[in-house]
Amino acid sequence: MSTAYDTSPRLALISALISTSDRHLPPGDTVSISTRHHEGMLITPAINPTNGMTADDIAYVHDNGEADGSLLPAADWRIHLALLSDRPDLNTIIRLHSPAATALAMLRRPLPVVHQSVQELAGGEIACARFAPSGTLALAQNAVEAMRKRRACLLANNGLIVGADSPADAVSVSQQVELLCDQYLRACAIGTPIELAPNELN
Repeated sequence: MSTAYDTSPRLALISALISTSDRHLPPGDTVSISTRHHEGMLITPAINPTNGMTADDIAYVHDNGEADGSLLPAADWRIHLALLSDRPDLNTIIRLHSPAATALAMLRRPLPVVHQSVQELAGGEIACARFAPSGTLALAQNAVEAMRKRRACLLANNGLIVGADSPADAVSVSQQVELLCDQYLRACAIGTPIELAPNELN
């Protein structure tokens, strides 16, 4: 597939991937980011090139799952494709293994609305999707279920998924969700965090 027409969105994915390390999130090789494009999606590759990523390294995955590009798409492409198909309100999906969010996912616990930012960022409690092996269709289906009416979810024993308008927004929201997960776990260590009631949210 020609890269001339879609260079800009491909570079936006690369820029977002690079920015994760600046925001104290996991390094780029443990992150996958996709964005809606034509009848499918653009997604970061399974393996980051050692000489730096270029627009040609970003894979295009058709809505039927067939991929074009010099490199294979990220191994979890099924999650990205399933969420973009199910959620027309989201243009970008990011999956990452940030420390606090992953720790909470290992406990298979949700992040309740213990701070107003949880509601603002995700639309409500951030559920933890049921466990399934990484890269499988079952995990993709579980993620779709956990993300219903939300913009983020945890994957049991795995990590965090966030949906947003753009790659840059996805990284920013991921950083904020990671901070909230860290604060929640710190609170759990000394007591039981109090969930906000609907009438306590502005």
